[in-house]
Amino acid sequence: MAIETICQGCKKRLRVGDEHAGRLAKCPHCQAVFTVPQSAVSASWGAGSSTESNLAPSDRWHLKTPDGLTFGPVARAELDRWLSEGRVTAASQILHEWDGQWVWAQQIYPHLAIASAPQSASSPFAPGTFTRPIDLPPSPLAGSINPYASPSAAGYAPPVPRLYREPSRGGTILAMSIIGPLFCIFVSVAAVVMGFTDLSEMKRGVRDPSGRGLTIAGVVIGCIYLGLVVLFVGIGIVGAILES
Repeated sequence: MAIETICQGCKKRLRVGDEHAGRLAKCPHCQAVFTVPQSAVSASWGAGSSTESNLAPSDRWHLKTPDGLTFGPVARAELDRWLSEGRVTAASQILHEWDGQWVWAQQIYPHLAIASAPQSASSPFAPGTFTRPIDLPPSPLAGSINPYASPSAAGYAPPVPRLYREPSRGGTILAMSIIGPLFCIFVSVAAVVMGFTDLSEMKRGVRDPSGRGLTIAGVVIGCIYLGLVVLFVGIGIVGAILES
């Protein structure tokens, strides 16, 4: 049978084989050294509990832990103290001698109710070695995040910006389309070609789309200028033909 005890340093619940009773042991969590108690009942639940002789029939309670260990009878006040210390969980069972029936602890203490099923009463850990502390059932509020919390609150992850293979050239294209009519028509032609190329790459996700508006503006200005140039050249050619 394993002895349950509570580390006086970190307050974790530990289990050790009964053959180590009375020997020194070290807590695997806080490294505090303590003496393994002689009795699982006296070690895990402490002295001062109400005894069977001084309890009224209407105030006799028993507790069964998830590992199958039974404690009691104790008064309701003592049972409430165990609850406040975290020793009574939703996976525990409680018996009131008045009705003689074991019930889940959450039926006596409704706030212990959790969505998951009660834990198994059997322990997969062999006696004689320290194991992990017996975990308390998770709180229904555990892991919840306040939607109005600041970005520095726990659980908040800032968005990761997407990286593009090619940077935006929207400003360059717009500038070329503006200075093209002032210097050289080929500058406007280059601006229009670059603009259509960049818009196609933005659509494929290759180029940064942040300059899409500037690119479109440059393409429109360049096309209008080239269209006017073609129109005037066409009018000149038609006029020359008519004069001849």
